[in-house]
Amino acid sequence: MLIREEQVQDQEPVRAVHRRAFGAEHGDTIAELVDALRRDDPTAGFRKPSLRIPDRAFQVIKLSAYEPWMTGTFVYSNTFWRLDCVGARANKT
Repeated sequence: MLIREEQVQDQEPVRAVHRRAFGAEHGDTIAELVDALRRDDPTAGFRKPSLRIPDRAFQVIKLSAYEPWMTGTFVYSNTFWRLDCVGARANKT
């Protein structure tokens, strides 16, 4: 499946999908988080935990508890590494 770049005209339909998928209570919150991902610069003080993670897949949202000292490399728990759940995989054909 080919994945294309998100276009400006896609943003409102994507928000509508989130509202339908997560309901009235949570849909707007999810849509706001997606909007925040569009705005935030994932390289602003953060490093991905693995080189296998493509730059476009590394996304950061600074939550309300964020402090300026919270920078550096993201650290995943050992479970993610043990189960090989970090980073992109080569296509198996």
